[in-house]
Amino acid sequence: MTKTDILLMLLFSDRAAPIVGTTRLQKLLFLSEHESEVKCDKESFNFEAYKFGPVSKTLYDDIEFLVNVGFLEKTGEDASIDIYSLDDLDSINVENLIETSENEKVDLISEKEEGIFSEDDDENKATTEDDLTVYKITDKGIGYLKENNLIGAKEAKEIENIKKRYGKKSLIELLRYVYMKYPKYTTESEIKDELL
Repeated sequence: MTKTDILLMLLFSDRAAPIVGTTRLQKLLFLSEHESEVKCDKESFNFEAYKFGPVSKTLYDDIEFLVNVGFLEKTGEDASIDIYSLDDLDSINVENLIETSENEKVDLISEKEEGIFSEDDDENKATTEDDLTVYKITDKGIGYLKENNLIGAKEAKEIENIKKRYGKKSLIELLRYVYMKYPKYTTESEIKDELL
């Protein structure tokens, strides 16, 4: 199974809930790799500690490839998304942020309010620009999964379980979980003190 197969399966599972934000996408892929039996055949995502926890720097190329071949759709800011800063952490009622409807509210870090994103390096730029990006699998991407018998496969079910377990968590909850369970990936984090 390739990295792009895993990415497409993650987007396919629970299609009514697209993944909002590159940081969330990174962390869900990280958990798919670390908390399931799903493994890449050739290249792995090569997650490493970085400024916002574990990051796969090659993921951006994988996303662009899938967009270019028409398997993945990247769209801008979704009007149904509420934005919160880390300063709001104590006052946020997480239960109110988790909805099961199509207009799921997602808790995101506001990079403008926080000033923690630097424009100096590519990963930070991508995170800043893409934090409100909505990632969806296309019909062509679904066709690819069907043609390769990946829908319903054991790996697809494991990835779906990861998305069900962590996909509706607020971004802060998701980051906190990853930071607490995988501390070796937080050594370079610039937001660790705000999260823990």
